Amino acid sequence: MDNTLSFGSETFPALVTTPSDALGGDGSDQDNDSRDQHSAAHDNTPQGSDGSSRPASYAAAVQRGGQQDRKANVAPPSNIAGNWTPRERHILLGTLAQDWATSTAPTDTPEQAILRQVAMAPSKVHTDVALRERTVQETCALLQYLDRTLELPHPPTFLKATLPILQCAMVEQFHERHCEVMLTADNPPRAKLRRSMTHNTLLAQLHAANADTVAGRGLLIRLLEDVKRLQFDGLHTLKFVFNSERVARRYTGLALRLNGTCIELEDTTEDASKTTYRPARLRRQYAVRAYNVDTLGLVVLLAALGQLDGVEVIDAERSRAESSEIIDNGYFQLRFSTEQCPPMLHGVTKLDIHNHSVTLHHHVIYQRLPCARCYAPYHTTGFCKAKPGQLIKTQAKFRRTYKGEVSEYEVGTATQYRHTDGDSLNLFLDTLHRDLTGTAGTIQADSTTRRTAELVTESRLQAMPHAAPLEVAAPTSEAVASTTTGDGKTEVVGKQGIRSQSVSAEQAISTPTTATARTRKADTAGSKPTRSARPLGGGSKSQSKTG
Repeated sequence: MDNTLSFGSETFPALVTTPSDALGGDGSDQDNDSRDQHSAAHDNTPQGSDGSSRPASYAAAVQRGGQQDRKANVAPPSNIAGNWTPRERHILLGTLAQDWATSTAPTDTPEQAILRQVAMAPSKVHTDVALRERTVQETCALLQYLDRTLELPHPPTFLKATLPILQCAMVEQFHERHCEVMLTADNPPRAKLRRSMTHNTLLAQLHAANADTVAGRGLLIRLLEDVKRLQFDGLHTLKFVFNSERVARRYTGLALRLNGTCIELEDTTEDASKTTYRPARLRRQYAVRAYNVDTLGLVVLLAALGQLDGVEVIDAERSRAESSEIIDNGYFQLRFSTEQCPPMLHGVTKLDIHNHSVTLHHHVIYQRLPCARCYAPYHTTGFCKAKPGQLIKTQAKFRRTYKGEVSEYEVGTATQYRHTDGDSLNLFLDTLHRDLTGTAGTIQADSTTRRTAELVTESRLQAMPHAAPLEVAAPTSEAVASTTTGDGKTEVVGKQGIRSQSVSAEQAISTPTTATARTRKADTAGSKPTRSARPLGGGSKSQSKTG
């Protein structure tokens, strides 16, 4: 067997797959035995799922690089190894069916080809006191580069000799901000990536998962040439940086396999703003899953979290997983306005609010639910090794108690939500929002929300002055916000006492009420109205651990 690779009429040396191969030889006969052994080992290259040979390692794939003969008419596979959902299998097969033999190199005009050579030519580095003037071609190349009509992998090299170091840095940052395009992929925790993984290590992981078919190897060879940087943020986002929007557009919406998971490349920078989140960008935000919320209520939970400093929930919903993807849907998913966990919730798995214990699962980092025994997020209950004597101390590390006002809320009857126009419905919802939080439903972008609550640790809670917890009485027939009398009039309880309004019974049905508004009834002697919102001032140790 001729231990060479052929590409057209040229021949190339054998693959360098081991350190001994990289040492080479002087061509003497004494090396024939070792070369024969290497040829035999090369003949035993692992077979892919389509019966074709595949490189034994990622290093071999890098060594082959552009030397590999790219077949333009490779039939895409009809099946893919592994267990995938129907949607994941469809995206993965669609990715392999792409034409990966076509180059993504930019198409230049004759003038742009000359300017590209000028911009990419090696240049000397001049200090700030020895700069030279730019030539006419260099100026033209720089202007077209900044106009993004001349696509370059990096700023022109002649800038090192014609611009001060700070101005070179400015152009460098311009390139990263406006020329390069980043695609992101949501990385499940079961992929088991580490923050310290380098670009080469991540590509090796992708190669190990996707190089089992001819189409997959063609995809990886093209990806090696196109991706400029590959980074993992240590949480759940894998970032692919490409040289231009044109190249990144080719990979948008495609999927790759990674350590038994399916990752989909998405553009999260398009139309990005501080107040609007596209679905792709929303998946990049930090999220937790909240369990045991049904008794407390999602509205009360969000109202309480809204009073915490640095905690801004931008989306909350029940699990929207399709029937084929449901594993556990007994939770509410909360997404925050930041890509990192809010500092106040960092490491918190148990949150006590109004004598209700809510479990927080940081699912973007940890695959399994936190331990129900010691509350640690690192393992499940079956692997808990906490000693009984240290159990309370261990629980205190991951448990926080909400200290602040908590308002009760009831949904009301279905009739209250029936309205004939949008203005009436908006008024109804805004009134509910105002009665619950004291603010209008619509908040200006430049306004600041007052934070009046905090999360306290177990030790700090014990150090506080003990006081009997205030129980919020359930609303009764006597504590209502509006009652319809026999003469068709409705008495409405307001903040200043009881006032009488002449409204019809039909209008009284749509009067927005909450438990907070219903408990504001004042007596006729002019006493202050009672509030259902109560400060959580502490309590006994056993009471703080209820739930």
